[in-house]
Amino acid sequence: MIRYEFRKLFQQKIGLILIITCIVIASLLFTVSDQIKEDGSLRNNAVIIQEYENIISDMSFEEAIVWLEQEYDTQSERFQKEYRETGDKSRMLITGSLVNLIDKYKYLASYDDYIKSVLNQAKQMQKVALFRDSRYVEENTERTVKDFSPLLSVEVSRDAPMFIAASTSYKIGDYILFISIIILVILIFGYEEGSDGKTLLWVQYKGKLPVFFAKLITTAISVTVLIAVYYGVILLIGHYLYREIDQGVNFSAMIQSLPEFRSCTYIISVAEYLLLFFALKIIKNLRRF
Repeated sequence: MIRYEFRKLFQQKIGLILIITCIVIASLLFTVSDQIKEDGSLRNNAVIIQEYENIISDMSFEEAIVWLEQEYDTQSERFQKEYRETGDKSRMLITGSLVNLIDKYKYLASYDDYIKSVLNQAKQMQKVALFRDSRYVEENTERTVKDFSPLLSVEVSRDAPMFIAASTSYKIGDYILFISIIILVILIFGYEEGSDGKTLLWVQYKGKLPVFFAKLITTAISVTVLIAVYYGVILLIGHYLYREIDQGVNFSAMIQSLPEFRSCTYIISVAEYLLLFFALKIIKNLRRF
């Protein structure tokens, strides 16, 4: 019966074309999303950034920051001199790349201090009488200490894939995906082949319940596949757009290696985060129906 439901689903060409169109539209909008635009200069300077990354690959975060800041000062002086003499602005690419790298390594070097500051702030609030008398504040600070304390053992990495943040924070795509799922559910539950099929469904002995469960299972499988395909496409596009900046990336790096996830209280790698991301998206969308 489930096989029959899938056969009916694939017969509805117009509905399937609408779903594919939604995926294509979401993919095109992703390429011009705010995060992609924001990282535009980063991706444009990828070659220069990779060259500097190779130079500082054996340095500690602190040593890399010192070296990059010195290099920035040197390149800035050269840029100002060349601009005054020839009006050439090409060296701005180098200085811009160095700014991006300095920001990156400053984040990596300061991650432990950030976690310690969050814990210290929570502990200080626990000592203040005004906050200590509030049950809500007390529970919140206790939860903060409990959640953030394990993060002191997290080792951030310089080679975490940068496309993850852009690909998994694409909000407009979630709405388009929801529309696609609605279309899919309508195709499965709103169609019976011919009026005779509808009549037979109502008069046969225990006919409605088995068909309902068959449609339910078909919906669950179809929605799971649709979500996997949709986010798989978005991740692949993100990987392609960031391909030059993400050379030699490490998916076993902790997710906190990316600034966008610095407050994540789960000690998981980028690969584990992606698995969790897919699982939660599937569960969330299945619960809607």
